[in-house]
Amino acid sequence: MKKITFFESEVGKIKLTSDEHSLLECNFVETINEDEVLEENELLSKAKKELEEYFLGKRTTFNIPLDIKGTKYQKIVWNKILEIPYGEIKTYKEIGEEVKKELGLKNISYRAIGKAVGSNKLLIFIPCHRVVYKDKSKKEMYKAGPEIKKYLLDLESSR
Repeated sequence: MKKITFFESEVGKIKLTSDEHSLLECNFVETINEDEVLEENELLSKAKKELEEYFLGKRTTFNIPLDIKGTKYQKIVWNKILEIPYGEIKTYKEIGEEVKKELGLKNISYRAIGKAVGSNKLLIFIPCHRVVYKDKSKKEMYKAGPEIKKYLLDLESSR
């Protein structure tokens, strides 16, 4: 059975959803839906604690089990993102080249890479904010908004 809780971060409300075994979703939300049954389990309590430590600059990796649901292609992209160390960035092109090599492809659509990155339902835990444009610009699309992306990148680069 799914459990839902919310975490209030420095940059907004974060909705966390889990089952008994793993984190299913972590997304920024504008408002809390009163119709959702809020019920926290041990895993969600741990996820909130790890997020708190992350925002305080005390945590650079997460230990929460993740339920990564998506296509084979999306999972490959997300696993490449998981390899980006705290405080570092990679471009969409760099991720694309890694995926192309892993799949043995001659060409790859960087738009498809962007679409896979944007389909991530486990923000922060799968740190897609660390993926940037080829000019290494920090001012681009992010599911939670460019201001939050900039905040997360600045938080990580200051440690």
